Amino acid sequence: MNRVLKQIGLSVAEVVLFIGIMGMTYAIVGAFALHLNLADLEDFDNPIVDDPYSLLFLTYLPVFIGSIISVLVVHHIIFKRPLSFSGITKHGIIKQFSVGFIWSALLLTLGFVILYALGMMSITSVNMVPNLFFGFLLLFFIQSSFEEIAIRSFLLPTLSHRFNIWIGLIISSIVFA
Repeated sequence: MNRVLKQIGLSVAEVVLFIGIMGMTYAIVGAFALHLNLADLEDFDNPIVDDPYSLLFLTYLPVFIGSIISVLVVHHIIFKRPLSFSGITKHGIIKQFSVGFIWSALLLTLGFVILYALGMMSITSVNMVPNLFFGFLLLFFIQSSFEEIAIRSFLLPTLSHRFNIWIGLIISSIVFA
């Protein structure tokens, strides 16, 4: 029982460290983005549909950078674990990324087609604005990358290391959902 409580305590400590470092990095990167005028706070109240870039630079990018730094600091600097512990490998990284990207695109397209076919979604108009299209594409890419880093590169290996792979998979899946 003592061993389980110790592992729970260590896991909680790692999560608190991760969140704390991510929060500090978020504040620093967000302040830097504001200092460089990458996002205009006066326009930040406008709907996201009009300007995804302000949200990207003030929220998503700082959190993304914070999550990368947090994983590196907690796993690799504090606990001296190898990069492979977080799923970061040099071998086949382009292939793994490409396969994951293709699967994501296929699953999103399948979901769209199913919802459209069942009449649960309709297309009222199409107005292709390249600036907005690429802004939202970048926004969704950064946001989903953050989720992958926080859950798969941090939480899953942390819990799997402290307990076992099944505990890690179950808890990280619940958090991801």
